[in-house]
Amino acid sequence: MMDVNLAWIHCTGKEWCRLTDVDLSQLNPLIRGVYLIWQTSGRVVYVGSGNIRDRLENHRIATDILVHADESGILLVTWARVVHEAYIEPIERYLTAMFNPIVSGNHTKGQQITVNPPTL
Repeated sequence: MMDVNLAWIHCTGKEWCRLTDVDLSQLNPLIRGVYLIWQTSGRVVYVGSGNIRDRLENHRIATDILVHADESGILLVTWARVVHEAYIEPIERYLTAMFNPIVSGNHTKGQQITVNPPTL
């Protein structure tokens, strides 16, 4: 099993981005990688991958994600670019297995690539 070091994105200093507030227009529309959406308590709601800008735009209006916001209506998000396309799904599998998100896709079987997770 290989290890990949990811650079997880913060919005301001060391503060994580709010899913509904992050300015996605500032994000390169071609960036592909992995992302996590979580509650302020640290409970992960969703682990995903693909075109970061497109995927996060969709999640901002997805009721199956938004229903899990905390009592203040907040969900946090971070993402990391993954340069090698073939690594994206194995990294997503690893993060899914690690965080056991509330909303789960079918990404738990198959090869995994270990990464440095964000500190939620």
